[in-house]
Amino acid sequence: MARTDPQFKLRLPPELKQKIEQAAHENNRSMNAEMISRLESTLQEEKAAVQPVVAAPVSVEVDTESVISALRESMEKIVREQGEARRDDTLGVLRELRQFSLYISTILNHMDPVTLERIRIATTPPE
Repeated sequence: MARTDPQFKLRLPPELKQKIEQAAHENNRSMNAEMISRLESTLQEEKAAVQPVVAAPVSVEVDTESVISALRESMEKIVREQGEARRDDTLGVLRELRQFSLYISTILNHMDPVTLERIRIATTPPE
């Protein structure tokens, strides 16, 4: 670290300052180097904790067009049964369901095989 790096003042409780001094002494570092090392370490741990662990991408075929077709048929049935007034509401639901279907497809394509198997087991009806 160069002396030209940005600087700022930091207020510490006396107990924390003593702990940092002790740790710096034990690690043969300055207090500044000790704090930087610990901050970098903490930020790396946080970054690692945020990134999902994925074994391997698994391709899951979700026939979105078939889902849309089935939803469109359902919409037409609703319009026939309940009249044209319900058409706009049904079209809105259809758009939302299409977006949801694409979203689920994207999620499934990025899941690890173990999670996919758990979902399959949980969603398979008993025989």
